[in-house]
Amino acid sequence: MGQTTFAAGGQNRLERGHEDAAEDSSGPHVSRKFFAYAAELLKLHPPHITDEPIIARLKRIGFEVGKSFDLEKADPAVKKALETVPEDAQKLMAWKVATLARVVNGWSMNTDTMGVYGNYYLKRAIVTQFGLGANLPEDAIYPLNLGDSEGKLRSTKVAAGTTLPQ
Repeated sequence: MGQTTFAAGGQNRLERGHEDAAEDSSGPHVSRKFFAYAAELLKLHPPHITDEPIIARLKRIGFEVGKSFDLEKADPAVKKALETVPEDAQKLMAWKVATLARVVNGWSMNTDTMGVYGNYYLKRAIVTQFGLGANLPEDAIYPLNLGDSEGKLRSTKVAAGTTLPQ
């Protein structure tokens, strides 16, 4: 049986992930990098036909498939609006995770649309934040513990030096 030892001030992966994301995803520099990188990726990997509605919305702010995007050259109103997108997205994802799937006895059981997200971009982002993608529910399930059987949120802090069996 393997063990996982948490160092002083250690936290589990879920809590650590939220802190890391908040630390790494604030400020206008992150928005500039994100949108520039997304534009370059879309040159290599064109969007699926079902992504046309979001692509049309992005085009209204100057973000077009096949073209580079420089947030510094965007309309000032667009630039201001997009500067807080990473922070806003992290907050939205943290808020949504508890209601993303049905919860039974404190366990979130995500079995619908797992592995095939369609245009449910929020769910895709949340699943990716906790792990890279997911298999279809017929192949694997990914329960996420949100609380105890009485619905009380559990603490995600782990005492320093705690050793957990695996």
